[in-house]
Amino acid sequence: MLKITQTMINQHSTLIDLRSKLIEIPTEQKECLHHLSYPFIPFLDENFYSSKNKVLLVGQETKGWQSRLSNFLNEDINFDTVIQNSVRRHQELYSQSPKHSSFLQFLKKIKIQNHQEPIQWLNFYLFDYKKASFNTLSKNKTYKDIFLYLQELSILNLSQQIKDTQPRVIFLLGSTTIISLN
Repeated sequence: MLKITQTMINQHSTLIDLRSKLIEIPTEQKECLHHLSYPFIPFLDENFYSSKNKVLLVGQETKGWQSRLSNFLNEDINFDTVIQNSVRRHQELYSQSPKHSSFLQFLKKIKIQNHQEPIQWLNFYLFDYKKASFNTLSKNKTYKDIFLYLQELSILNLSQQIKDTQPRVIFLLGSTTIISLN
């Protein structure tokens, strides 16, 4: 069982800030939020900072993450519940057999090569779209602006997380590309 003891981000302030940015989205664009997941909250093993290599794996996004982003905008949202659900979702994913996930297979191989030291997992995108790749949202011209806005939020988020973790080694996984929709 995964031992999750500490987050690498200040969860509450990050979630509050993200929620306020999402509320600013024009009403006609918010329809697609029903098809986006809650934000991915990465967790850090307490031994990561003392590990020798501080290896970071950056995936594309976690397909099938928890709940729908439109619920995240409710005034009565309880961020503690969002965080607890994220912890549960991480535990579910880590307890799965790596056979079902090439990402988890790679994570396991890297951990073995890294002498079983903790490997930090981050995602390029904060969300998935319809329990699939966030990039598929870019194909819907109606949501061009919101896709670019959410992509920018994801990049800023990942940049801050990399600064916070100060890894020595970074593996970028998936088919993440920055798309220009001019």
